[in-house]
Amino acid sequence: MPGRGNFHGVFGQQRAKLDVRASYDADSSDITLEITNRSSQAAVISVFNRYTSRRTRLALESGQSESKTWPLSRAGGWYDFAFAVDGDSRFAYQLAGHLENGEDSISDPIMGGLI
Repeated sequence: MPGRGNFHGVFGQQRAKLDVRASYDADSSDITLEITNRSSQAAVISVFNRYTSRRTRLALESGQSESKTWPLSRAGGWYDFAFAVDGDSRFAYQLAGHLENGEDSISDPIMGGLI
């Protein structure tokens, strides 16, 4: 479907095991992350947005999914999310990139020290 993209991966070698699917809407400049807990245990997941310095916490039972949407227009379509799972210090995952919509864009504001 035009204006939308999807990718996903399963991450974690210890207790934590997440399935993260990202989709974006180029028309609204939003990214939606669907996070599924693939572990056999409940998990508390932190998603840190480097562009807003805000942390979103999700408590997911085994097999449970939750979707969250973040607007990207303030950062010119750029995104950078860091994931952590309580109780699994070895788990770390980062999802960063740029939403391409065919329009002129700006360089990464974090690299340029603007955010």
